[in-house]
Amino acid sequence: MPCMTPKQCSGARGVLQWSYKRLAKEAGLLDYRVTARFEKGHNIKSSTFAVIRKTLLENGIAFAEDGLSISWVEA
Repeated sequence: MPCMTPKQCSGARGVLQWSYKRLAKEAGLLDYRVTARFEKGHNIKSSTFAVIRKTLLENGIAFAEDGLSISWVEA
């Protein structure tokens, strides 16, 4: 399973036109700032990382193994 880098997370939000708050809401997170911290390179809990990544995948984002690229598959 490919990972998700901070740069990919930021790009995925951009493709979806989601703010930090929108991603947190869609992922069921109480604190939207966790996404901002991750995108700035800070460590976050693995369970939080997993739910953010899963939410983006469920909304059509695919993460390339190069750690840089993403793609979007319109549902």
